[in-house]
Amino acid sequence: MRAVRQERREVDVDVVMHGDTGSVSRWATRAVPGDALALVGPDAWYPGDHGGVGFRPHTGAEILLAGDETAVPAVMSILECLPADARGEALLEVPHAADVLPVDHPPGVRLTWLARDGAAHGDRLIPAVRETSARLAEASQRRAGQRLYEVDVDTDLLWEVPDIATGELSAWLAGEAGVIKTLRRYLVTDLGVDRSSVAFMGYWRLGRGQPL
Repeated sequence: MRAVRQERREVDVDVVMHGDTGSVSRWATRAVPGDALALVGPDAWYPGDHGGVGFRPHTGAEILLAGDETAVPAVMSILECLPADARGEALLEVPHAADVLPVDHPPGVRLTWLARDGAAHGDRLIPAVRETSARLAEASQRRAGQRLYEVDVDTDLLWEVPDIATGELSAWLAGEAGVIKTLRRYLVTDLGVDRSSVAFMGYWRLGRGQPL
């Protein structure tokens, strides 16, 4: 979801168009003005914790945002909501250079677009996240060798969102589940980033569709 205008009862939803190979793309290809659409999600008017918040950065922490084209709307929304003094990096892997979009973000957060241009999913994102996270984590408290349960991304959902971020690094990673699993293992096991500082979300799985 890209934007919400409650006063006009309007919602913007960005969709990655890839023909009939996915349920949402198939719906978007056939949607026409006047079609009925139901939205279900957390209620922001609920007085308590309504859930659905995937990124709660620790105050003053270095920020790392990373994802593929399916994560672009979420990352752009996060960037636009960050405080002006935020610092960190955002890495977005997209199919082509023409997929780069304009977005406002704090001057202290560097945004890098990584065009695959025919390469496999993750070929640009994985090395970029490894290099960037190692640099940003230099000041963070490390606990190398943390216990990490493995997730079979072909059968299980990879979705880990900490309630309260801690440490000097707050990270948010989303996209193809196999790629995110690789980055999850690197950040937590190899680099020693505290699991409570990182949100991992496998939005989709290469070669597998999700029923609408």
